[in-house]
Amino acid sequence: MRRDEGRSSLAVACRGPSERGQSDRGQSERGQSSEIPVFFGGADEPVFGVLHLPACATVRGAVAICPPLGVEALSAHKGLRRLACRLAAGGIAALRFDYRGTGDSAGSAAGSGCVEAWTADICAALSLLRSLRAERVGVVGLRMGALLAARAAARAGVDAAALWDPCSSGRSFVREQVALRALSIGPSDSRSGDARPRTPAVSDPAAGAPQGADQASGSDRSGGTADGAVTADVEVLGAVLDGALVAELEAFELAGLESRPAPAVLALVRAERAPNRRLVAPLARWQAEVTEAAGQPEFVDALPDSSAVPEHTLELLDDWLQRQLGGGPPSELDLGHLPRAEARFAEHGALICERARHLGPLGLFAVESAPAEGARGPTMLFLNAGLIHHTGPSRLWVDLSRRLAAGGMRAVRIDLSGLGESPTRPGQRRELVYPLEALEDIAAAVKALEEDNPDGVVLSGLCAGAYHSIEGGIALGARGVVAINPFLNFDPEEVREGGELASDRNAVRPYDGWIKPLMRYRWLVDLGDRRVPAAVWWVLSQLGLYTSPAIPIERLAERDVRVLLVCGDLESRQFTRRGRWTMRRLERSGLVQLKVLPGSDHTLFGAEARAEATAVVCEFVLSHFGRASAPGCDDALERRRPALGQQGSPSPAAPPAPANRR
Repeated sequence: MRRDEGRSSLAVACRGPSERGQSDRGQSERGQSSEIPVFFGGADEPVFGVLHLPACATVRGAVAICPPLGVEALSAHKGLRRLACRLAAGGIAALRFDYRGTGDSAGSAAGSGCVEAWTADICAALSLLRSLRAERVGVVGLRMGALLAARAAARAGVDAAALWDPCSSGRSFVREQVALRALSIGPSDSRSGDARPRTPAVSDPAAGAPQGADQASGSDRSGGTADGAVTADVEVLGAVLDGALVAELEAFELAGLESRPAPAVLALVRAERAPNRRLVAPLARWQAEVTEAAGQPEFVDALPDSSAVPEHTLELLDDWLQRQLGGGPPSELDLGHLPRAEARFAEHGALICERARHLGPLGLFAVESAPAEGARGPTMLFLNAGLIHHTGPSRLWVDLSRRLAAGGMRAVRIDLSGLGESPTRPGQRRELVYPLEALEDIAAAVKALEEDNPDGVVLSGLCAGAYHSIEGGIALGARGVVAINPFLNFDPEEVREGGELASDRNAVRPYDGWIKPLMRYRWLVDLGDRRVPAAVWWVLSQLGLYTSPAIPIERLAERDVRVLLVCGDLESRQFTRRGRWTMRRLERSGLVQLKVLPGSDHTLFGAEARAEATAVVCEFVLSHFGRASAPGCDDALERRRPALGQQGSPSPAAPPAPANRR
């Protein structure tokens, strides 16, 4: 693949955040440490993790890194990975992992008992680290992960516990997440069938409300608590918390933990906030070393694509943990009992096999979901959504992968180079949204996947991933493309710098010269999108004054690639207005379908929009490339059919798929 010198990144679409390439600041991904994916814990609901080991055969200590919950875990992912790399480079093994029902782990984060299950996951992580023969073991917990880490540390016994920006209570966490959803995509409403919006109310502790974490087991799955109160379901950004889980979280606070987590306790608290008595009191009781953590609002309060890693805090944590755990003589690593990077478990009524893989010469990280009895049809390949790692926004790729596996297909979610768990290419910066290297990555992954499944691939992504899917479909001739909320009109970096469009790009449509001056006036652009008739855009394209974003979709159809476009109101206008006539012709051909989800947010953090998109994607993929329906998707699809019809889109039923071309 050809690359133009100095053109290794692209601009985010016009509405996206500014792109910031970030390096690992000297932390080598290969050489100073090695990374080993593992599944551990119970066989029914295995926990997924990545073990960072020193490159030498010895270890001086070990740390379990406990992530936050919800969208904060997506924003914090790259920061926690860098912390693990730092620790391993200094001789301390580090284990990052996902709690049950989150990330790549099995299970569901619903109902009562989650706090106990997540505590048990941390204890299992500590047990795994001890099996490496590490002399001293510690924990690091971020936000709600700090509360869970403190609870598990007191139970399992550790040498050091670092509580990084701990929430004072689960109640405060839920309230903050409800507010974040309202600020990001608006408050939840009646559209969310299970989510009844509210700001969670908690009884006054003085009135006898449950306080200790061990009392949280008094809640039940219906949302009832030990005192008989009923807690409503709550929608936060990227998830719906059922009443039982909300009640359990509301009863969980740091002040309720009586035992000291460890002989050495470090608390990193926000400089921007006044001390909270529910936080100060237990820290004082535990004689914790307290210092300020700078940059937290830009780190975990920001959405994943705009999150900035607080390097100074990582350095502080690394130094403290090296002092507490790394003072003894090194021990020889024992990897004889290390769990494998694959697991079998039941989800969506079927037995699923998942395994971590490294694809292509670069070793791109991927997780494969497949039916235990063997897959049929092409492989579904999910690409990164912006800077979000391979689990997808709100765990969307995990859910879709497992639904498709339950439907008989193989699905793979991958990190492109420089993102998530994947290494970078020589000279490439990390955390770039639209890198030119993406097409090289897709080609390498497709080649590796087709070696054991010649039925080809279906490419899928959201936002930047949707753009890369379309590029890959044009260049490689994929069996199908599922593009969710793509933007195909934007100026790549090489164009913004005054150069020509890179020859490897086929899907992006740079802004035409007469439009660029208007981009300074967002209201004018929005008015043109909403009000300018489709016929005017057609005339402009015929005169060569405007390039339609429907042209890349037409190029896919010319290659006999079946295409599903899933768009919100804003994203659909490029096809329903600016490219209407081309899209109508393509839809009549039966190769292209456009599904509009009114009122959906761009990243599908809203629960109803995410459920609708899941139903549409499952129905499309399994009807054309697998069996006719997907587990759990039918009801959501039926609820959505009238709205889809109102948008003028064709019925989800479509002509039979063309014969296998491979």
